[in-house]
Amino acid sequence: MSKHDIAENIRKLAGSANAFETFVCEVKSVDGATCTVTRVLDGLEIADVRLNCHITENEGIVVTPKVNSFVLVTNIDGRQHFVSQCSEVEKITIDCNGDIIINGGNNDGIIKIKELTNKLNALVQKFNTHT
Repeated sequence: MSKHDIAENIRKLAGSANAFETFVCEVKSVDGATCTVTRVLDGLEIADVRLNCHITENEGIVVTPKVNSFVLVTNIDGRQHFVSQCSEVEKITIDCNGDIIINGGNNDGIIKIKELTNKLNALVQKFNTHT
């Protein structure tokens, strides 16, 4: 039995009322970690659409879409929704207690600000003591 068959059987057991639905929507406003959208299909307005798994803007990764851009909105349980994709991003906020690794940790184009600051401070110190 394939993964697809197993997933299909689980959907049948759970019933269609719990099936995820995804809609193309236009962003009308953004408020912290939620937004209000209008479904393109029928013009239905949906408020309090989550931008991340929490409803607070300072936890995890929050991808904030631009107002008037298009997003894919997925229905979680018939009452709650979340943005799963954005056509245009206004900003990305990352709240992380650990390391953030980009491109496997390679430093191509990413500034190591502490090292740069230390080198500049050392240069300033040498310049100021030079006679």
